[in-house]
Amino acid sequence: MALDKTLQLTPYKYGMRNYWIGLSLLAFCFSWLSQLLIAIVVPKNFFEIFLIPAFYYLTRRDSSVRPVFKSLLRSQGFIGLFLFITVFFILGFFVSEFNFADTYADFRANLTFVFFLMLALSKKWKEQEREQFLVRLLVVVSMMDLVALLLRPYFAFQVEATVKQTISIVAPAILALYYIRKRKFLASFLFAAIMSYEAIVAFFRNYYFISLVVFFMLLVVVLQNLLSARARISTKFKSLMLVTVMVVITIIAIPIVYNYWMSDGSKMIHSINRTEELLNNESKENERINSLTVVFGHSDEFLLPHGIGWRAFTRTIEASFKGEGIISSMDSCIFYIGYHYGIIMLLLVIFYLFKSIIRSFGEKSSEKRVITPFFRILFLVLFLASFMTQSVMLTIPQSAFVYSILFSIVIKPF
Repeated sequence: MALDKTLQLTPYKYGMRNYWIGLSLLAFCFSWLSQLLIAIVVPKNFFEIFLIPAFYYLTRRDSSVRPVFKSLLRSQGFIGLFLFITVFFILGFFVSEFNFADTYADFRANLTFVFFLMLALSKKWKEQEREQFLVRLLVVVSMMDLVALLLRPYFAFQVEATVKQTISIVAPAILALYYIRKRKFLASFLFAAIMSYEAIVAFFRNYYFISLVVFFMLLVVVLQNLLSARARISTKFKSLMLVTVMVVITIIAIPIVYNYWMSDGSKMIHSINRTEELLNNESKENERINSLTVVFGHSDEFLLPHGIGWRAFTRTIEASFKGEGIISSMDSCIFYIGYHYGIIMLLLVIFYLFKSIIRSFGEKSSEKRVITPFFRILFLVLFLASFMTQSVMLTIPQSAFVYSILFSIVIKPF
């Protein structure tokens, strides 16, 4: 009960059963647990089979979120964007010489990003209902992601044999910062710990820095609470206990993590060596840098769209941009949109991003909002860093889901 109260998971007074069944099914579709478990039955993560019952329960008459979902699914904006993405899916299918699997994979990721962005920004939400639904969805996804990561060694035959784990830490990072602002430090510490564990075993360097920033902010706020003259004795005691736990766990974890990274040559390369290269400015990131600039330097290659499906065009891209060392459209959303949708569409997307960000930050911020301008800037930096250095939000449905929620919080904080 205490944890339930801390995480604000108490259901609505009506629509409880349908609401939670639908939310859980929706979370399962866009968590890494679906990728792990569905692969047992079918060769690919065909999570779409769970979307139908998810939408069924979420749009039942006694579901509290029914008006929002029904309004979105019937809106001209969503239908128009669905048809728009479908056109580029069909284009990619024909240009790639009928590669359905790879083009469809991008189609559902693109559609996922658009759907959840429009859902999170819908005007049909009541402010409190929107906050509760998105937070609950992120909580369930984070828990499912953790379970998937813990179960992954037992399903080694179902997953790719690679050191790097493509699981995203964005959901627990959002929740850790959210609960810092809600001054629910135990919940914040819980999701910060989940985020850190996922970062350690995922072997992505940017995850390490995100984890450090989140933990530093949590530590600073807890210390402020501890040293505050206005705080109650009980509050100071809880803060002291949390700081002590954080320090003790850190001291214990450092040698364990180091030994884990050093236990395998590949793990050491992707964690310690690559991080040292980055800190010493020796990292070879020409491919990522070129993927940002080549769009405007080779405008003839981006004038006409090729259709979506990043895997379907790896050979074509490698042949066209061999001099720049670019082998795919995975290293930047700028390159991805420019190549697959065309440079005109890229310019429109950039214009939309800047317009939305400027307009959002230009609005007067309410004192009742949980996400302050400072936290919004952190979320914006996290989104733009990913947007410029990788295209997972447009190629992997699970990443598309969480980054769309992240950007919606920047544009419309709660």
